[in-house]
Order: sequence, then structure tokens, then C-alpha cells
Amino acid sequence: MRDLVIRRCEPEDHEAVHRVYSSPNAMAGTIGVPFSSAQEVREELSRERDGSSPLVACVDGEVLGQLTLSVYTNPRARGTRDTSG
Repeated sequence: MRDLVIRRCEPEDHEAVHRVYSSPNAMAGTIGVPFSSAQEVREELSRERDGSSPLVACVDGEVLGQLTLSVYTNPRARGTRDTSG
């Protein structure tokens, strides 16, 4: 059985994250717009945001998925989710 590893996403992961989001089924059924270039992914991953933790899921060192956990301190935003990426 192969181990799933969850770790912090780093800007150096941009090409792998771009591949994930560029796959044909990545955005199916969503209203999101996929990233248009690996460079845009790198820029997004380089931004520091308070209360956000970008993570990647890896198997055998290969990035298979990415998500960002966000903590909202504003009580009005606590029941919402960030879809900006």
C-alpha cells in the first residue's frame, strides 16, 4: 500500500499544482476558472495570507491534489468559504 502524505504547499510545487488544475475533470461541475499558466500558479502560491494554509496531497512524492484551509476571524464570514483560490 502506498502512503498518502499531506504537507504544506510550496511555490516550488507550482508545476505539479498546475498539472492538477489543468486536468480535464479538475473544474467540472464548478464555477471556478482554472489557472491559465504555471507562472500564475507560482505567483498564487508565493502570496502569504493570514489564516490560510495551502496544502498538497502526495503519493510516492507526486502531487495529486491541492487545497487551502482558511480560518476566518470575522464572524460574518465564518459560515462562508473562500473560492478565490
